[in-house]
Amino acid sequence: MYAKIFKRLIDILLSGMILVCFWWLFALVALFVRLKLGSPVIFHQTRPGRNEEPFGLCKFRTMTDERDEKGELLPDSVRLTPFGTFLRKTSLDELPEIWNIFKGDMSFIGPRPLLMGYLPYYREEERVRHSVRPGLTGLAQVSGRNFLGWDERLATDVEYVNSISFLKDIEIIFKTVAVVLKPSNVAADTETVEPYLWEVRKKRPECTEQPEEKSEAEPVVETDLVAEAEPVVETDLVPEEKSTANKIQGEFDTPCYILHLSKLDAEIDKLKAALKEYWPNSCYGYSVKTNGLPWFVNYARTQGFMGEVVSSDEYYLVRNIGFEPKKIIFNGPVKDYDAFLEAIGTGAIVNIDSNREIEWLESNLAKLHPETRIGIRCNFNVEKECPGESSGDEFGSRFGFSYENGDWKRAWDRLVNMGITPAGVHMHVGSHTRSIGIYEAIARQAVKLKREYNIEFGFIDIGGGYFGGMENRPQYKDYLAAVSKILVMEFDKEKTMLIMEPGTSLVSAPFEYVTRVVDVKDTYASRIVTVDGSRNDVDPLHTKKSYFMDIVSNDGTEASSGAEVTSEACCQEGNHPKQLVYGYTCMESDRLMILEEKPELKTGDEIHLDKVGGYTMCLTPLFIKYFPKVYLEKEGKLSVIRDKWTPKEYLMKSELPKEVRKFEPPKVWHD
Repeated sequence: MYAKIFKRLIDILLSGMILVCFWWLFALVALFVRLKLGSPVIFHQTRPGRNEEPFGLCKFRTMTDERDEKGELLPDSVRLTPFGTFLRKTSLDELPEIWNIFKGDMSFIGPRPLLMGYLPYYREEERVRHSVRPGLTGLAQVSGRNFLGWDERLATDVEYVNSISFLKDIEIIFKTVAVVLKPSNVAADTETVEPYLWEVRKKRPECTEQPEEKSEAEPVVETDLVAEAEPVVETDLVPEEKSTANKIQGEFDTPCYILHLSKLDAEIDKLKAALKEYWPNSCYGYSVKTNGLPWFVNYARTQGFMGEVVSSDEYYLVRNIGFEPKKIIFNGPVKDYDAFLEAIGTGAIVNIDSNREIEWLESNLAKLHPETRIGIRCNFNVEKECPGESSGDEFGSRFGFSYENGDWKRAWDRLVNMGITPAGVHMHVGSHTRSIGIYEAIARQAVKLKREYNIEFGFIDIGGGYFGGMENRPQYKDYLAAVSKILVMEFDKEKTMLIMEPGTSLVSAPFEYVTRVVDVKDTYASRIVTVDGSRNDVDPLHTKKSYFMDIVSNDGTEASSGAEVTSEACCQEGNHPKQLVYGYTCMESDRLMILEEKPELKTGDEIHLDKVGGYTMCLTPLFIKYFPKVYLEKEGKLSVIRDKWTPKEYLMKSELPKEVRKFEPPKVWHD
């Protein structure tokens, strides 16, 4: 009774009294913040509330906006002033949250509202913390505040939710007063507290991170990453996540990729089932840029996928593979003129992403096919709702027409004025976290466009960027449940088509990469293991921190599975304290991993790396060695779906003197 009724009544009465009686304190703090830190006075950030519904958290700002010569924000420790430190230690920066309590976003007592980007990283039992309203203070805050580790902090939140009572809330209030009066457990310098939850959980066995998944739509090199960390081996894959290539060991050349058809079909079935349940009026386009392997692109076609392309090369690739124009989604700001004209003249879905495309339309109205569907990509401030989650960061995305400055509506009106009724809107947002919150923000923006401009959309394209192939991450059904719940507020499922553009979520899990040990030696510093593959084949941008892997010895036994290595493993016979595994290139950075307390590798042993299909093969450089073989595994049998490249393929399209061409290549080139 207390948790369901009286707790909320107390929140309303007490927060209302504070707002009325202490308005002068709010005004005084606001004045000092304005004078010492500048404008805006209030810091707004989207946080997950009850049932993970996002709300706008309000605080007094505590840091400046100081930037370096490149325009990038300085570290928090530099921007946090003595006055900001005072506000944090006295908790005066939290005062505006009283308004959140009055509105019903929060409660006085409850688990603190954390970042939206943390949602994919909670364990299932920890999600119960969101079954109640978040609090201004809570049990975790009076048990250590910032200095509790993440596991202990979240466990304390769950403990509170499972035992809410009036007496416990009173106890927490008195302890909070004591903590505020003696604020020894508040981290004034944010760099002294534990790292972000996603940084911690990426390294945890029970929260293994799929390392290749950065951003499905527009892969970017993270220029603001900390110094490159040594990649580590993910040590506790669950059995179904382990490599299956050891079952067909000896039947393939290395290095190679192996595409497991059953895993691919499973991901496709999940996508189709989720769309059928939550938005039957839908279509799905395979994001060709994530992996343009022709066999894979063609298989996607046979499974009913449209081809989602972002360049003329990709457009003509899918046309040559057999996609009809009406089964193509043409995105991106770098379409070329000829491909653009063919697309609009043959009935494709074309999402406009640049002013020149509008000009091309204007001068080629007569060529527009009556069944061509024109959409306009919307650029909006997703960072405001999901701080730190989008690929554009604080600089914003470069794709689409801006909603905030009115460019999107002006682009829409330009098409209408030339006699074209746009069919829909393209809403894709590149994301670091792939959180459900990103897609909820996309859906809310689509609803906002409908309400503000009274526009009927024939389709809403929410793009790609989903997790895939991992049981402890959001599934297609989770994304679609969240998106449909918001979209139905303004859109009819039968009249508005929903478009999804999965790429990495489909292609990552089915692929594995196999490489063999070719040499083992010791230097004065390290044990060096050289393999016939390269980090360039599985981590072209050299940004990964971990891999899903198995090691298979050359006698056919599993030398090291995904099972967790305990502390006793270092004493087991045959283990080596540290082995550095390098690829075939001449670059010292071509280090795939460091194996600590793992079985000693020998020449001929295999290393199997799972979930490597996304943004790997398409970015692999032709450096020293050329593209490796790609096999299809179906029911335990292998077939080659792309042969190894040799100098013969490398010389294609090259102009050379005729006498050079007389050189007869060795037979191995033809094998």
